[in-house]
Amino acid sequence: MGNKANKPWIWLARDAETREVVGAHVGGRDEAGAGALWANLPEAYRARATCYTDFWSAYATVIPPDQHEAVGKESGMTNHITTA
Repeated sequence: MGNKANKPWIWLARDAETREVVGAHVGGRDEAGAGALWANLPEAYRARATCYTDFWSAYATVIPPDQHEAVGKESGMTNHITTA
């Protein structure tokens, strides 16, 4: 951190039903940050949840395709996770 060019990004994942924060990471807005958020999720979510994100490409490199749904920010779902 220390300068304006190195701003931290706050990553949050919330359960869509309960609105509880189930994962968080503070770091860069890159594939490593997306991976750190995914790794921070409880195993139950990583195993079977559907993750709603915006269309930023780093998510697709981390979240398994059958668990990832890219949606527009206007949907209000871009930080939600649902379990089936």
